[in-house]
Amino acid sequence: TVGGWMLSFVVKMGTGAFNGLDSAGVGAVFNDMLANPTELVGWMLVVIVLGFLVCSLGLQKGVERITKVMMICLLGIMAVLVAVTLPGGLEGLKFYLIPDFGKLFAGATTAEQWATFGDAVYAAMGQAFFTLSLGISAMEIFGSYIGKERSLNRAALHR
Repeated sequence: TVGGWMLSFVVKMGTGAFNGLDSAGVGAVFNDMLANPTELVGWMLVVIVLGFLVCSLGLQKGVERITKVMMICLLGIMAVLVAVTLPGGLEGLKFYLIPDFGKLFAGATTAEQWATFGDAVYAAMGQAFFTLSLGISAMEIFGSYIGKERSLNRAALHR
């Protein structure tokens, strides 16, 4: 569903549907899309069909090949984002990439400071747990494609 939303927005952005809109206007476009179940189901079906097509090609010819292309595209997007030319873009990148460790212990009392630190650690651990669980799931999926003639221990040592 969310993939359909993203694909819809890519098409709308490419056709100029967002030109001249402020954040409220873009929000209105999103709300209009949510109010149209036919559009939502249509974009969701497009994403599902694309997923089935990629998976039907197999692991090496489908998933691996598409992943290589998508990683190159991601690198390109990151390069464009780093070269932000909008006013205030550099400040935004600094806010995003440079941590402010002073906010870890924000608060007037020692108890508030430790509570703020605890909240930050809790959020970081939650993010790490989520990220690692997705990575482990991906390793299990790709590991299931290894034939019985290969040893996982030997493959792990050789890589």
